[in-house]
Amino acid sequence: MKIRLCLICKIKSPLKSNYKGAFYYQACLLCFDKNKYSVRIVVWFVLIKGDKKMNNSIPQSNSTVIILKHGYRWVKLNSQEAKDLEYNVMKHYSNSVDFNGLKDHDHDIIFSLRDKYNIRHVSVNYNPVTKKINGIQARVNAEIFDIDSLEELFSMLEIKNRGEIDYAITKESKLYIFKDTIKQESEKGVKFKKVKIKCNYALAEDGSLFIGEERIKTIPDDVVLKDVIIKRCKNITEWNHKVTGHFNASYSGLTTIGSDAYFGSFVIILDCKGITEWNNKVEGTFYAKWSGLTTIGPNAEFGGDVDISGTPLSKSCGIEYAKTPEQKQNLKIKRT
Repeated sequence: MKIRLCLICKIKSPLKSNYKGAFYYQACLLCFDKNKYSVRIVVWFVLIKGDKKMNNSIPQSNSTVIILKHGYRWVKLNSQEAKDLEYNVMKHYSNSVDFNGLKDHDHDIIFSLRDKYNIRHVSVNYNPVTKKINGIQARVNAEIFDIDSLEELFSMLEIKNRGEIDYAITKESKLYIFKDTIKQESEKGVKFKKVKIKCNYALAEDGSLFIGEERIKTIPDDVVLKDVIIKRCKNITEWNHKVTGHFNASYSGLTTIGSDAYFGSFVIILDCKGITEWNNKVEGTFYAKWSGLTTIGPNAEFGGDVDISGTPLSKSCGIEYAKTPEQKQNLKIKRT
């Protein structure tokens, strides 16, 4: 298979070509796959000849900043021409509407993950002033690649806050980007060890991922969960699961916490008006501000701080925050 210039992404790559009558199609393997992606195939009459002409079509102002294993590398785009080409190619491959377009941030720095054939895999839009990521785009709508490659770039840029990027890491340390892709893969049975997405989800200890209120409602009671976010879920009114990690049910319709429920980290029931009693163990912080709490039951235990400010219980006992064991015990005292 020859290495030539793809007429669509303008990158020298292994090409797949075919004749159709007098016309000649030439595109790299990714661009040629019309069944998966709606990609334009350029029709032309003669094959471009001469490496010199091909090299002149490729921006030469890029610089390699990180060399990775298996021939991958992070490239910094140093010209507007290179940024525009990156934007056009990567947006063309994407099916996602969540893509923060590179053209919207012309003064930012664009880093491109390339393989040994110089094929683009991921584009990262970085703001050097705020030191935040303004956008990430993966080709073929979140192709899988080693999480280490992204971690290497974030480490170099000293990124501590990844911003609002949806991502999920599988048990094999592969990375998926974009909620729709993560949801699709979770429904195929892919197991995850870490998830960060801007929606409601429940991640089980075995790596199963349930995204959306309807799927969360179908989880059997005997499934132990790792992390749960059910913010503003109005149709989940009862909870009976063991949760080893964090549990966030802010503004939800919860009214009942079953006796078998257990919480291994922090619990947030901010503004849950339907919860009037808490009688379960919480290993971490318990944040119940503005909830409907009137009673802390005898079986309740709190490993961290307790915030019940703005609740009926707080008004009746005169306590908003409980940090010491004595203060937490006083919350259990029955009041008339």
